[in-house]
Amino acid sequence: MIDVETGAHLWARTYDRAVTDVFAVQAELSTEIVAALVPCVRRSELVSSDKKPTEDLGAYDLVLRARGAHPHGAVDAASLDVSRDLLHQVLAADPDYAEAHAQLALNLIQGTVLGSGAGDLSAGVDQARQAIRLQPDLALGYRALSFGLAVGGDYAGGLHAAERSVSLNPNDPESLAGLAKAQLRFGSYNEAARNAARASELHPMAPDYYAFIEGQALYASDRLDEAADAMRDCLIGTDQRANCLRIAAAVDVRRGKVDEARESMRLLMALDPGFTLEKEAGAQRYGTMPVLRRYMADLGEARPPRSATIEIVAPRPAS
Repeated sequence: MIDVETGAHLWARTYDRAVTDVFAVQAELSTEIVAALVPCVRRSELVSSDKKPTEDLGAYDLVLRARGAHPHGAVDAASLDVSRDLLHQVLAADPDYAEAHAQLALNLIQGTVLGSGAGDLSAGVDQARQAIRLQPDLALGYRALSFGLAVGGDYAGGLHAAERSVSLNPNDPESLAGLAKAQLRFGSYNEAARNAARASELHPMAPDYYAFIEGQALYASDRLDEAADAMRDCLIGTDQRANCLRIAAAVDVRRGKVDEARESMRLLMALDPGFTLEKEAGAQRYGTMPVLRRYMADLGEARPPRSATIEIVAPRPAS
C-alpha cells in the first residue's frame, strides 16, 4: 500500500499458500489483509488530518469547482476564465492556500499557451513559486513551475521542476505526464514515452493528451509503428484531435505513407484553419532539439497550405 501524496510505502507483505482450495485461500488471505490494513489506514488518515490544506471548507469547495471547470489539458478559453474567477475567490478567502496558488499558476500559464487575453506567464510562474513557498512538498506546485519554465524556454529548469514533482508523488499520473512533456523538450524521448505510458496506466480515465505526449516521444525516437498506434488511440477522442493529427501526419510521412499523411493534414486544416508551419515551429514541441527540424520537414511533406523555410530560434529562458 502506497501513500498517494508522498509515494511512501505504508505496508507490504508476501503470502505463500498451497492452493488446494482456491476459494478457501482467497477467504483466508482477504481476512488477513483487511485485518492488517485497517489499523494502517487509520494511522495514515490521522497523519493526513493534521495536514489540512485549508481551514475554510468554502475555499476547498471552490478549488474543486475550479479544477472541474477547466481540467488540465483542456483547450477551452471560456472555461479557463470561469476557473480563474473561482480561484481568485479562493485566494481572497484564504491567501495561504498553496494548492489554489498552484492551480492559478497552471491557469495563467495555460492562458498564455492558448493566447487568452487573461494569460500571464510571469504571473503564473510567480504563483507556482508562491505555492512551493507555502507548501514545499506540494507536487502540484512543482508541476506548475515546470510548465511555466518550459513555456518560457527554460527547458533545463522545467525538467528539474518536473523531476521534483514526480519525486514527491511518484504515483500521480499528471506529474508523470508533466515530466514526459519536459523530457520531450530536453531530448529524452524513450524516457518520455515510458512516463506517458505509465501515466495512462495509473489514470483510470486517461485523458487524450497522454497518448499525444506518448506519440510525440515515439515519433522522435523513430519508433514509428508504436507512434502510429498511439495516434490511433489519441484520435478516438476529441479533446486533442487537432494535436494528434499533427503528429499522425508527421509519423505517416516518416513511414512513407504520404497519402495518409496528407489526409491527416486535410482534417487538421478543417479543425484549425489558421495552421501554418511558422506557428507550429513556434510551439517548440521539441524545444530546440534537432528533431524539431525533422518534424517540421515531415509536416512540410504533408503539404500544408503554406510552405516556408523556418528559422528556429531558442526563446529566452524565463527569469
